[in-house]
Formats: sequence, C-alpha cells, structure tokens
Amino acid sequence: MKNRKMLLGMLIVMLVFGFMLTGCEEPAETYEIWINTFKWEASDADFGDLADNYYLVKKITKSSYEYEKQNNYVDKGVTANEWTKDDIISYLEGKGFSNSVASDATDAFIANDYSLLGIRKGNDLIVLLK
Repeated sequence: MKNRKMLLGMLIVMLVFGFMLTGCEEPAETYEIWINTFKWEASDADFGDLADNYYLVKKITKSSYEYEKQNNYVDKGVTANEWTKDDIISYLEGKGFSNSVASDATDAFIANDYSLLGIRKGNDLIVLLK
C-alpha cells in the first residue's frame, strides 16, 4: 500500500512537471536589423538594376557589414531594431509585398550571417542591414 501511494505521488509529480514543460515555448530568434532610406540611383553597384516595387537580397562579408553599419547607419543616427522573423515579414508586408513574397525575402535575408535587403520604392531605396 505504501509503495502504491509513493508510486502514485511520483506519477502525479511527473505529470505536473510534464505539463509545465509543454507550456514553455522557446523564445523566437531575434536579429539586429538596421534600416535606412537612400536615394535610388541606377549607378549604384548593389541595387542600380533593382526595378521599382521589387526587392533584392545581397550576402555581404563581416567587414562589409561593419563598414555599412558604421558609415550608412550609425553615423546617420540610425538605431538598430531587434526583430524576429515575423517582424521582418510584417515590415515587408507594410511595404506592399504579399505574405508569400515577404516570407521568401525574409528567408533569403536571414539565411546569411550578414545581408543587405534592398527595396526600391520609386526614387527611394530602403535598405535593411543584418
């Protein structure tokens, strides 16, 4: 009888602990995203051929990332955002992209350690740096 009570008690503790674990979710991964808007120019080496209302993802090196961050974001007073994948998708949807296009662009953007994601809107070039 004593063993049954102990076994039942252990079972209850294991069930409670199991329920506690299933209620825990891993926090979503966040990315440091810098955003700035530039004047689009056809002579731009990275985004000169980008058509209006389209995006382009470019993989960059760590040294290029550091240069871009310092010279085109930090020195311009831009601060970084800590965004999840869903935040990036929502931002792109807000720029007029469908959910599927925004998801594809985000997947390509976050697949690299360091990336640029350029969006052309008329004469504006919005560049996200990760």
